[in-house]
Amino acid sequence: MTDEEIGRLNKKFREIEKRIVEGAINFDATIKALQEIIIEGRVTQFTPVTNGFAEIKMKKGFINLGVVPNTNERYTIKDHEVGNRVISLDMNNIVLVPLTMTKDEEKNNQLYDMGRCTKFIDKKMQALPALNANYLDHLLLYPELIPEDWRYKTILFPKTSYTEKKESWCKSFRALRVMSGNWDDRYINIFRLVHEIVDNQERKNEIELHVAIEKDLILHFGE
Repeated sequence: MTDEEIGRLNKKFREIEKRIVEGAINFDATIKALQEIIIEGRVTQFTPVTNGFAEIKMKKGFINLGVVPNTNERYTIKDHEVGNRVISLDMNNIVLVPLTMTKDEEKNNQLYDMGRCTKFIDKKMQALPALNANYLDHLLLYPELIPEDWRYKTILFPKTSYTEKKESWCKSFRALRVMSGNWDDRYINIFRLVHEIVDNQERKNEIELHVAIEKDLILHFGE
């Protein structure tokens, strides 16, 4: 390396340090990216965003669980299960669990008592080894990773919840589904979610609502 190249490299390291201190980029994700370059020969892509901040855009198949998931101008994040690590995505390790209520669950939770039902459904989803919206964001970025048999399903990632800014009392979740022929996300509030579960069961429709979970966590969860 020439003296000029060493100077340019040191300048970039100082810029990275400054960005980490400012909170513009995540420390753990930066270390992971540098490790990939130094040891594994892979390059994680950095892309600029608005307001002078930078984000780490992970290559296909790598998810940074330490970043804040996407939202829009109408919603804000209520709860989010943070991972603080970069993971290698294995779609074979993700399975879908139908979101239903058994007859006993309907009876015990008074099906038409919406307040009681919404709490029950939320608790049922949170008890699963479910995924957060970081996974959803990555699948929207790389839709070619999504299995074909997901196409006619609505898939929830309930470890991240949202509220409407004008109705902060009502919890919502983002779901992955096909709209107008393309994969997109949809916000579903908990009341609408219960209505769709009941409607599917009363009409005996094919179950559309599913929760995305990590298969390797099922045994651990059951221990």
